[in-house]
Amino acid sequence: KEVVYIPRGSKTPQPGLFYWDTATKEALPFPELKNREFRWVAFSPDGKHLLVGINNGVYRWKRDSALNINDPNPIIYASRGALLNIQFVETEGETKKAICTSVINATVAGQQILLCYELDLDSNTSTVLKIPEELETIATTATVVDEQGNLLVGTSDGRLLQLVRGEKSGQLVDLKVTGELLPRVHQTKIRAIRPYKTSQLLTVAQDNAVQLWKAISSGGERRGWQHVRALAG
Repeated sequence: KEVVYIPRGSKTPQPGLFYWDTATKEALPFPELKNREFRWVAFSPDGKHLLVGINNGVYRWKRDSALNINDPNPIIYASRGALLNIQFVETEGETKKAICTSVINATVAGQQILLCYELDLDSNTSTVLKIPEELETIATTATVVDEQGNLLVGTSDGRLLQLVRGEKSGQLVDLKVTGELLPRVHQTKIRAIRPYKTSQLLTVAQDNAVQLWKAISSGGERRGWQHVRALAG
């Protein structure tokens, strides 16, 4: 019944954020955000949270019933770089956290560094998920793959690496590589990793090759991912 969207294209050049009520068929701008250029928008699965990404920050609205687009003081999480993605994490049916990824320019010309942040929707705090230093300039995308918030990271040379959380120190958590998804079916840069249904993944490379993976579980715990097949068409 509700749509929140970012206008794109030559016919809608104005920046900002719009709310469309499908019942009234009326599109209304978020009045406090008219001149900001947003990059990503997502409702949480339970419908209680709206996250809207802008470079160097993420806005959040929380609601009990109706979404108040006139709220001049949404919660703001600080981040760095150009936002690539926002993903909600559900634990036992509740949406309490979200992961956002962004990129910043590295000191080496032409290279970028992938950054990951975990947003706690209860405490309104953000935590840096620190990618290992050897992967910083070759990691191209990251996706949460389980309720514990562990990540699958794609690289510029076509690898898919599993990362788990280490110890937390302040607002920083070190991530550790535990292995690579094999066989290595991508030969070019990983552009996207998308969870599909509840126990499958789609991975997409720069050459538009799409691969399907399924989760391997044992004793109720996820142990890894198995390649199913390439998708075409």
